[in-house]
Amino acid sequence: MNKTSEDEFEILKWQWAYSNQLYLFDKHDAYWIECAKSGWNSEEHKIEFNLFLTSYGLKRGKIGKYLADKDNRNNLIEICNKIFSSNLSKDIYEDAQQRWNKAVAEIRDDKGFVLASAMLKIFWFYHPDKLPMYDSYVRKALKDKTSKSLDHNNFLIHFAEYLPVGEQQIQKVEKYFNRKSISYPRVVDMYLWLCGSGQDADIIKKYKYSLEKMPLE
Repeated sequence: MNKTSEDEFEILKWQWAYSNQLYLFDKHDAYWIECAKSGWNSEEHKIEFNLFLTSYGLKRGKIGKYLADKDNRNNLIEICNKIFSSNLSKDIYEDAQQRWNKAVAEIRDDKGFVLASAMLKIFWFYHPDKLPMYDSYVRKALKDKTSKSLDHNNFLIHFAEYLPVGEQQIQKVEKYFNRKSISYPRVVDMYLWLCGSGQDADIIKKYKYSLEKMPLE
């Protein structure tokens, strides 16, 4: 396999991000969006909520012990329904940042946990076309690309500033796919996760072999 140029490497990272978002959408995200629309209100949906927490790596350490308790999970669902379910205002990211901070504060005041990553991941299912997800890799990559001081208190504000850059890159690669992602912000956070993970070179090396065997149209 030929050595990958810097420009090709960037395009491949965006293609991987787009492809991976579609994969997760098919695997479970599309169904969990429907669960969130109904407020995770049935027993089946509550089981799915628990599967979401596990699938997204949110049940680790002390926070994991808290989320392992069914009553705590139901309390979390109630908080999220209350804060996240209504439509976002025209100033999407200011509104979303305030709601995210409020939801994090409600759990922190109760138990002392900072459920920042979990809260924005849950928030995404209520507004998947408008919001990204968040973790330490995404934060690191966005900090590197914007040279801004970032944490969960201001992440969405700076993400909104970077989003147009990401959208330009997405428009270059989505022509290779026969399905259009419903969430550009989610593709951007996938790309940022890859950049911040420290695994991008290995992941893209393997992805190139996949494309050789099954090229994008």
